[in-house]
Amino acid sequence: MLAAVLLLAGCVQQQLHSEVDSVAQTEDAIVETAAVQEEATPAAVFVFSDYAVSPNETTINTGESVEWRNAEVKAFHVVDFGEFGSNELGPGDVYAERFDYPGDYWFVCSAHDHPTEEGVVHVHGS
Repeated sequence: MLAAVLLLAGCVQQQLHSEVDSVAQTEDAIVETAAVQEEATPAAVFVFSDYAVSPNETTINTGESVEWRNAEVKAFHVVDFGEFGSNELGPGDVYAERFDYPGDYWFVCSAHDHPTEEGVVHVHGS
């Protein structure tokens, strides 16, 4: 009888630990999903179309991200800040950059180096 009680207690304890672990994993997944959703929403979006970028200027806060989208049918673009930037963006491609420090970040499409494909991201401290 004592063996049966101990066995039952062990099973209940194991089930309880399993349920606690399951709740903890669910909470972790919720936190991770919230973080991904927060990062997935850019503070601003630049669009390349007809060999121009629009808008050509935006202002964000530190820690926020900006996206560049290539809406061209055939052309490719390269977002170039000088010291960093994107790889080649083909039609439909998207490039995102997070800005963690205040400042003015000037960019140009180095694939074409055309005045209509230049812009600036103004980053304010939070």
